[in-house]
Amino acid sequence: MLRNAGGGNFAPAQFLAVGKLPVGVALGDLDRDGDLDIVTANYSSADVSVLFNTGSGSFAPAQATTANASPLALRLGDLDGDGDLDIATANGFTCTVSVLSNTGSGSFISPAQSFPAGDFVTAVALGDLDGDGDLDLASTDRFSNSVTVLRNITQAPAPPTITALTPRFGAVGSEVTITGTGFSSTTAVTFRLGFPKKRVAAQFTVISDTEIRAVVPQGAKKLGRIAVETPAGEAVSPVVFFVTAQQQAGAPLVPQAR
Repeated sequence: MLRNAGGGNFAPAQFLAVGKLPVGVALGDLDRDGDLDIVTANYSSADVSVLFNTGSGSFAPAQATTANASPLALRLGDLDGDGDLDIATANGFTCTVSVLSNTGSGSFISPAQSFPAGDFVTAVALGDLDGDGDLDLASTDRFSNSVTVLRNITQAPAPPTITALTPRFGAVGSEVTITGTGFSSTTAVTFRLGFPKKRVAAQFTVISDTEIRAVVPQGAKKLGRIAVETPAGEAVSPVVFFVTAQQQAGAPLVPQAR
C-alpha cells in the first residue's frame, strides 16, 4: 500500500499480509463505517482476504473467506440488494464465478455460491444488464473465446415496517425500542417533528431484523413519528412519539395530583 502524500508523491510502500499469491485487489466500504477496506483474490490459497480499515491509517489483520479454486480477479457490488458490498470472483481453472455475500456485520457467508461460466474465467464485471434494478455478472472466458452473462434473479428485499414503539414517550437521551420487520440493513433512524420535512437523525443499534433501539436525539421536541430507512425503502411509525421534558439532575420528583 502506498499512501498519497499529496502533490503527486507517495510515501514508502507498506506491506500487509494476505493469502497466497494475491492476483487481484479491490477497495470498498465493506462494513459501512465510512472507510475504504481492502480485498484481495488469492490464487494459490483459493480464497479472498479482507483487511478492514480501522480509520486511523492502519488495517486490521486479514480475514480469509473461501472462494473457489484459482481466483484471478474480483469486483465489489451489492448483488443481493441489502445495502452491503458483496464480492464476486473470477475463478480461472474452475470455470466459475463465485459470489461471497456480505452479512453486514463484517463477515461473509461461507462457502461462496459458485456459478458455471466459460472455459478459464479471467475477469468479472458487474452491471444491470437487463434493466430490472439489480446487478448482473459478466465474465471473460479465455479458452472458449466467450463472454458469459449471469442474470441476477435475486428477489428484491421487502421494505421495512414498524408495528410498535416502546415506550411511546421519553426525554432527549432516553432509549426507545422500535419493533417491526426488515431492519437488518437499516441505514438511518429519524424523528419526524411537526411535519415530514423536519427530520432529526438518531443514534441507533440494530438488535435483530425485528428490533431497533434508538436514542432520542438533541433537537427532538414535543411529538412526532419515527422513521426507519433501509435500501429497500422507508417505514414510518403508525403512532406518534412524545418527547418529554428532561429531569434535571438532583431535582426532586413532584407528585402529580390524580
